[in-house]
Amino acid sequence: MPYPPLKTRLSKFRNDECGSVSVEFSIILTAIMLVVVMFVSLAIHIATTSEVQQAAHDLTRQSLKYIDLGLEPEAVCAWLQADMLEKVTGQLTFIDPAQVQSLTCQIDDGRTLGRVTLSYSIDGSFLDRAVQVFGVELKQIERSAQIVL
Repeated sequence: MPYPPLKTRLSKFRNDECGSVSVEFSIILTAIMLVVVMFVSLAIHIATTSEVQQAAHDLTRQSLKYIDLGLEPEAVCAWLQADMLEKVTGQLTFIDPAQVQSLTCQIDDGRTLGRVTLSYSIDGSFLDRAVQVFGVELKQIERSAQIVL
């Protein structure tokens, strides 16, 4: 059985649409998956930032009992780190207590305003890798809360 001429075979191949839907679907699916990953990464970032803020707020509230004892800011921070940091951050979903970089406390001179700042490292986490895909360098989240004494 002789083969048809090359020109005839090429024109048949060019006009054949079998499988074109599969190719188009694979191209569109890749774009859709990228958008989904972007939205999931954004949602995780917002949730993590919110929980860091919540932890800072809770630690600020807990600092009242140490401030009432007349302790200096360094001592208040030491007590918060020793007693409360694990309890507060352990209850939150997106925060790992081991990733807390620093906890700083400030009390104004008149002892009328207290402030707690919490720095949380996302270096090496899923969130860090996900935002790097989009060209964003985000290594830590820092939030603070204050309370009027």
